[in-house]
Amino acid sequence: MNLNFKKKVLCFGAIIFIAGMSVAISSCSSDEDGSDNRTKNALMDSVAESDEFIDFVDMSEVLSKKTLSYTSTLSQEEFDELVYNLNNDDYMEEFVTKANIKNEISAITKAKEKLLNNTDFFNLNETERTKLFLETAKRNSSIMLKTRSEVTSNECDQRRAQDYAWARAQADIALIGCTCLWEMPIAACACYALAMANYANDIRLADRAYEDCMRSIH
Repeated sequence: MNLNFKKKVLCFGAIIFIAGMSVAISSCSSDEDGSDNRTKNALMDSVAESDEFIDFVDMSEVLSKKTLSYTSTLSQEEFDELVYNLNNDDYMEEFVTKANIKNEISAITKAKEKLLNNTDFFNLNETERTKLFLETAKRNSSIMLKTRSEVTSNECDQRRAQDYAWARAQADIALIGCTCLWEMPIAACACYALAMANYANDIRLADRAYEDCMRSIH
């Protein structure tokens, strides 16, 4: 066996060894990533099934519905005024009074504090919390569509359900981000009112997009 041939064999063997090591490392990395993902998914599932999370979502649903019940009575001009004054604490305090949502804000604040004391939820990062709220909202929107009496398989209905889910998830994330303690007077913190006003605006925009969509297919 000549020297050149030996060199080629050695080089080829080295290449195979390096390639094998790369595959092994990649496989280990993939296994670790998969394990991390499974751990995170298990953590999110644990939170989603917890009493604290379910109570928070339920309280948020009550607050959201009552807010929309009030904002649906506003004219476009009145609603535009609300949106214009989102950063006006005095105006938002008045909004809370007119919408009669003080008790609901107090309830959601207490539910939020309990949720934040849930160790699993506390260990979720911001992205994971967002994903959890969005998936929960999407699931609820899907249930809403399936339980409606009329056929809801068209694109406009599905798009509106997605917009509703996004709006609800954003509202829940905003509520979680409010730093006021429930012991404080509601007037001392307009954060909750702001979250609900933004939610109402997102819903109104979703409804407008739905109407435009329905006109385009008829």
